[in-house]
Amino acid sequence: MTRGRKPLIALDEAEEIGRTRGQVLPTPGRREDYFDLVLFTELLTTFIRVKRSITHISDPQEILAMYQREIIRLRKVSLTGVVARELSSPVAPGDLAVLPDSC
Repeated sequence: MTRGRKPLIALDEAEEIGRTRGQVLPTPGRREDYFDLVLFTELLTTFIRVKRSITHISDPQEILAMYQREIIRLRKVSLTGVVARELSSPVAPGDLAVLPDSC
């Protein structure tokens, strides 16, 4: 896992995938932001944090361990009946691994 610059390719891929699900609003991209994208669908508003990984992640527990800081920050977004939160990481081009709210 890197702590350097924003994962620009991963953000572009996530935005493209998000557009297939609904309307996407990218955030300004400041380091202190809780999320990178907001996805608006008919029933939900989803706040998405995109992170890249230099290793293959095999299960949700590993994601929890690797991205603990990002998950804590993403959980600061209030969860309501019409709000969801996602942590997305590129697995292969055009595919994202998503950690749902239940973790």
